[in-house]
Amino acid sequence: LEGLFAHVTGAQFRGDMKFTSMESVEAAWGALPQVSDHVLALSNPVFVVLGFFGIALLVLSDRWFGALLVLLGIVNVYFYANYLGDLAHYLLTSWLILGIGLAYAGETLVEIVVQRIGPRAAWVGSAMLILPVVLLASNWASHDQSGNRDGERFTEEVFAALPQDAVLVTYWDALTPLSYKHCIEGVRPDVSLRAYDEKALVTCDPVERPLTDVVKRRPVFALLVVDQTIEQSTGLVPVPVKTFTVPWGQRYPQLDRSLYRLVPPDQAP
Repeated sequence: LEGLFAHVTGAQFRGDMKFTSMESVEAAWGALPQVSDHVLALSNPVFVVLGFFGIALLVLSDRWFGALLVLLGIVNVYFYANYLGDLAHYLLTSWLILGIGLAYAGETLVEIVVQRIGPRAAWVGSAMLILPVVLLASNWASHDQSGNRDGERFTEEVFAALPQDAVLVTYWDALTPLSYKHCIEGVRPDVSLRAYDEKALVTCDPVERPLTDVVKRRPVFALLVVDQTIEQSTGLVPVPVKTFTVPWGQRYPQLDRSLYRLVPPDQAP
């Protein structure tokens, strides 16, 4: 119940959110070049230009719906920039808005062609169906994740490195695949997983506090991206054991970080 309440109320996310201040507005404005680069990198200029052109047409032809799309786009960028600021999948709403603009631009262009040439040009509307097929085909290779087994390899390697009855303190990106294997598939039932942020109660294991007491009964490990403050936060000394390539906001591991054994100060080498 504690974990459910923390999730539903947003308590576990609140520390990463920065809203309702002038700094948050400045962060959103500063994120625009990053958002633009992201959109251009994953599509092409034609998609972007036609998308914005269609949104502009919508604002002129149906100002309330057009204004709603513009407002939703602004809000989406604002929340993206002021949550963590580097999770591109939080821009999905902006992609949807561009898609709506692209569709409306295509519809408008077809109507103009038919009006100019006459009914015999109605086939142009059917030809527009080729556009989504082209978009799908041109982006399939870069977005297809059917062969991505990085999560399985990562969990196997991490669990293999942990001794019997170990406690692993880790972070969201690593915790989610590890928790799925551990909680849903029953892998390594002797192990306990814990979020580094104690407000993020996202595992199936009872949360034991503090780690300085837990380490007296069980081996404790930590695998984190930001690992410079482990000793300060836990009161335990981190001893490097093994290096892993860990994920950080992407669907694949990308950063090399150490798996640490946490030991009391009087047992540190």
